[in-house]
Amino acid sequence: DSTFATPFLQRPLSLGISFVYHSCTKFLGGHSDILGGAVICKNDEDAKTLKSNRTIQGNTMGSLECYLLLRSFRTLPVRMKAHCKNARKVAEFLNGCSLVKVVHNPCLSGHQGHEIWKRTMKYAPPCFSFEVETQVQAKLLMDNLKLFANCTSLGGVESTVDWRHRWDSDQPPGLLRISIGLEASEDLIEDLKRGLTMLQVMEQ
Repeated sequence: DSTFATPFLQRPLSLGISFVYHSCTKFLGGHSDILGGAVICKNDEDAKTLKSNRTIQGNTMGSLECYLLLRSFRTLPVRMKAHCKNARKVAEFLNGCSLVKVVHNPCLSGHQGHEIWKRTMKYAPPCFSFEVETQVQAKLLMDNLKLFANCTSLGGVESTVDWRHRWDSDQPPGLLRISIGLEASEDLIEDLKRGLTMLQVMEQ
């Protein structure tokens, strides 16, 4: 599943993967206005089978969705560069914040997947998570952010935040997943800084 990376950041077929899946609803679409998906393979026989199944089952996108996705492909490199540039700045800010327990982004040198990231990806991934100490802190921070929409969707021009424990109890209660949009990185950092300062005031 290369939904978060898109072909701009990573080419899984060149790394030995046989099938690559994309949710076109996310970064490929990029504007939070389509539903779609794609499967890419390197083997001609597999491609014929996929095409046959699609034809028999009728799994084709509508003409409007195809038009909107084509529109989005034309701006994908520009959008992704901006997403990733913002994401690195936000990740580095969070990584230096005392109220943040851990930042899960492989672009950071302390991340366990950092060396793999350097070999296989071009830029910092724009969707990542971080943890604060408690569930109360996570929910309070999420509810007080102004520039991050509180929703499960991701990959659009707008930044989003999601408290994952709400949907999956196996996730740490202090974990927040953020998708970095195309707003000014300074504004996003200021929004997070204000929210984290509020947590600090509560602890005093």
